[in-house]
Amino acid sequence: MLLPSSKWRHEFAKVYREIVCPALKGVGDPKQERLFRMCITLCLHRVTTADEADYLRQATAGELDGLAGGPVEILWSHGLATSESCQPCQNPARQYVEPGRKDLWLPIDCGSCSSCLARLSCCA
Repeated sequence: MLLPSSKWRHEFAKVYREIVCPALKGVGDPKQERLFRMCITLCLHRVTTADEADYLRQATAGELDGLAGGPVEILWSHGLATSESCQPCQNPARQYVEPGRKDLWLPIDCGSCSSCLARLSCCA
């Protein structure tokens, strides 16, 4: 059964935090991270270390293209400056995951609000 994140209780997100954070032990900088939800998933973004960033630049050799869309809601952030590019789209379109389930959707950036424009400028 799919449970949309809009129906998660605060305690439920805490349980996921206790699972997700230990899974990333030794990866990135845990002093600079952000936990956010999409409609269906919980995401943790962590700043890469200098060594990780160097490795990624060499391993991808310019093959990376663009950014994922913005979050639906930021649950918490620490050690990171608030960036407009990391904020939710102010008017997302919705791509529904299951017919008849208006609570299960993927956000599609509008492309014109301030957070979408900031995300687009990151890729320019």
